[in-house]
Amino acid sequence: MPRPPTDPALVAKAEKLYRETTLTTEEIAETLGVTRRTISRWLKAADVPTRYPATNRPPKETTP
Repeated sequence: MPRPPTDPALVAKAEKLYRETTLTTEEIAETLGVTRRTISRWLKAADVPTRYPATNRPPKETTP
């Protein structure tokens, strides 16, 4: 089954969220209603470097 056309505005939003926040690709995917793999493909196509390996991700902040 072919993929649906990609919305350039959605790709731009994903890239902005990845560059300007500490959200993971999974969190961005949930926000935008696509899969984590889709976000990864979009970022790779845009030559966005990964921040760090997933195993070295800083812990999430928790509120008391």
